[in-house]
Amino acid sequence: MKYYAGCYESPLGSLLMTSDGEALTGLSFVDEPSALQVTQSLPVFAAASRWLDLYFSGKVPEESISRLFV
Repeated sequence: MKYYAGCYESPLGSLLMTSDGEALTGLSFVDEPSALQVTQSLPVFAAASRWLDLYFSGKVPEESISRLFV
């Protein structure tokens, strides 16, 4: 099984998004964003980024982010 990683730059710091290729498997803050290498752009990362954009802009996303997790 392959695993993928992406980075989201939030107002609170860099978040590491991990995925199995279809759903989020993790979302956590990282200490050293320069150590991250984005291996592949995935639709689930784009969906998570849109949700986080709404959340950090003070809006309430219509859908729960939990739907993106395995």
